[in-house]
Amino acid sequence: MTVQKDSPLSEIQDFLSAEGLNASPRAAEFTRILRALDLFVPAALQSAVVARLRAGMLTSEWDAWDVVLDALCEGRDIVLNRHWAFKDRASLQVMLDEIVVREEYFIPPPLPEVPVIVDCGANIGLATYFTKRRYPKARVIAFEPDPGLFATLQANVRRNRFEDVHLHQAAVGGSLRQDVFMSRPDASMAGHLARGAEGSAGLPVDVIPLSQILEQEPAIDLLKIDIEGAEAEALPEAGALLRRCRFIFVECHMAASTAGGGTLLPVLNSLAEQGFGFHVGRSAWSERQHSFRPLRHAHQAASSCVFATRVD
Repeated sequence: MTVQKDSPLSEIQDFLSAEGLNASPRAAEFTRILRALDLFVPAALQSAVVARLRAGMLTSEWDAWDVVLDALCEGRDIVLNRHWAFKDRASLQVMLDEIVVREEYFIPPPLPEVPVIVDCGANIGLATYFTKRRYPKARVIAFEPDPGLFATLQANVRRNRFEDVHLHQAAVGGSLRQDVFMSRPDASMAGHLARGAEGSAGLPVDVIPLSQILEQEPAIDLLKIDIEGAEAEALPEAGALLRRCRFIFVECHMAASTAGGGTLLPVLNSLAEQGFGFHVGRSAWSERQHSFRPLRHAHQAASSCVFATRVD
């Protein structure tokens, strides 16, 4: 995707060239972001955004994402073609990069008239926003256990009057149970199930087995799983029901100093057993943290993204 020449956002690329900034790494990052924003920021708002972007880039030290977020955020809302509330800016940046810029949840055609997307770990619902922007008739079934995030997710969907979006306040795992959910107010993407850890302080949440969700849907176009470690129990439990999914996205996690690959190996084994081909890449967060001299970070917490599709 390229920025349209008649788009106000194309002015930014001209500005970068005129200022001699277009060859810098920051400018390359900036251009990558702009190519995505051209689709998601409506023309009526682009001129105002361009003015704010240019002002931000005139400072001596600027970061591409800081400039973009300064231009697009109004209080606790990110303003694209919709107003969408968020919890913390650091998590928003990662989610925008993954969902809007990289389009990690883009579903290759052909698609049915009503695509079905199951979102396990919906957070504030930015994946729902992307889905309804790309596939307006899609049906979305979303799960989010964190009470604060679920309230924001619910408010975002109601505020934007999205239809055929079904929200459930629950965690997804490998069994039907109650567990303790640990959350961090300063990092809304870091919530996870305590999985019975002694001495944990958190909130009780209902856990639904992945199989119970998949049983309700005869065909799923995209199953998205970002459940902060519970993927290692969820996918093996679902077994052959995974075959109802055309595409599967899983974010896998490895705690610091954990031998054996964290959750990646059980996830890949489960997918292979059910006839999926896949490739693995670093998450946007890990890429930013560990791209330089990655062997220095081999013992640190990391996350990987698995992109899978049925091949048999």
